[in-house]
Amino acid sequence: MAAREHDYQPGDTIRGDGAEYLVQAVLGSGGMGAVYLVKDKNIGRPFVLKVLHGSLAHRRDLIERFEVEARALGHLSHPGIIEIFQLNRTRDDKRMPYYLMEVLTGESLADSLRRHGKLDLFTSLGIATKLLHALDHAHERGIVHRDIKPDNIYLHRGTSSEPVVKLLDFGILKLVASEENPGVFIGTPRYCAPEQLRAGPPIGPKADLYSVGVVLFQMLTGSGPFEGYGGSLEEMVHTLIVDAPPITKHGEFPPALVAVVASALAKDPQKRPADAFTFASELRKIRSAFAPDREDPHTHVTAEGEKEDLAGWLGQAPLVQG
Repeated sequence: MAAREHDYQPGDTIRGDGAEYLVQAVLGSGGMGAVYLVKDKNIGRPFVLKVLHGSLAHRRDLIERFEVEARALGHLSHPGIIEIFQLNRTRDDKRMPYYLMEVLTGESLADSLRRHGKLDLFTSLGIATKLLHALDHAHERGIVHRDIKPDNIYLHRGTSSEPVVKLLDFGILKLVASEENPGVFIGTPRYCAPEQLRAGPPIGPKADLYSVGVVLFQMLTGSGPFEGYGGSLEEMVHTLIVDAPPITKHGEFPPALVAVVASALAKDPQKRPADAFTFASELRKIRSAFAPDREDPHTHVTAEGEKEDLAGWLGQAPLVQG
């Protein structure tokens, strides 16, 4: 019999202490663990369950790190951060740690950008503002995400008609107060701050602000600040030594927005916004000045100038998180 690619397959039961979960789908898998869509057999509620691979049962260091990360996530309580419900161990001989997350419906910002190319100014500012408020909550609790990118930003269709911007994938988070290996690179080069690429001193919250600046640049213009230079290596070199071009390279934008995006993309972290809250406040002012009569930040404007409810603009794909 061929070896199974994952520890569990649809139809299997994952047994935890005091609960059993029926596996409905494999959502993703990485080098350390896998993510499953499951249903609690007792209450019938769906969850996303993340568990370490059973082959790592001998790695006590990884098991402890997984549990530290889950507990850190559990201390975050913000509508813009995916919710963690439980940390536990599987009820088998390997006793692997797992945790449960809420199920999201909608699509990632990456999927949205692939479909639309770029977003209108009002929608872009609304998404970036909500993302920054979520980061402010995490930063206040000593957590730096370090991998902000469109794939990790989810436009969730909740119980109301308005989608909720959710920040995902804290599986690589680090606690600012206990950075273990400052020389280890974590993140996605295209969206990383220069200091992350250098893998030098401990990475702080302002690295996340740089990444938000790259994401905002992409939402507004349809491309990253250094795309089109021949490949990922060239993009990394430009990130390290070349000032980011202004967003006006791609069109006309309010001067205040041009300035705040340039500030977020500064090579020197000290020249970036003071913190996520300050960054969000600046974007909120610009959005209000741009469209003072519009109160709903979840609106998309088509090329023809017609308004659409963003809830109808989103796709319906379930959460897929590796």
